Amino acid sequence: MLQVTMAIAREVASVTRLGIEVAIVVGGGNIFRGASRAGCSGLDRSSADYIGYGALCLMHFHLLSLY
Repeated sequence: MLQVTMAIAREVASVTRLGIEVAIVVGGGNIFRGASRAGCSGLDRSSADYIGYGALCLMHFHLLSLY
């Protein structure tokens, strides 16, 4: 996981050096839908999807408020 994170960080850094603004948004539903946690959260798939979508919307509105 650390190798993947570092690879993404290097790619983002190389793009920002070009003067391009980058935003990374991670939806909260991934927490509930992760393969290693499948069935452990006590939520069905549709509930996890709705939670994830709600978290994504909240993060989106927060990012909009920064500009």
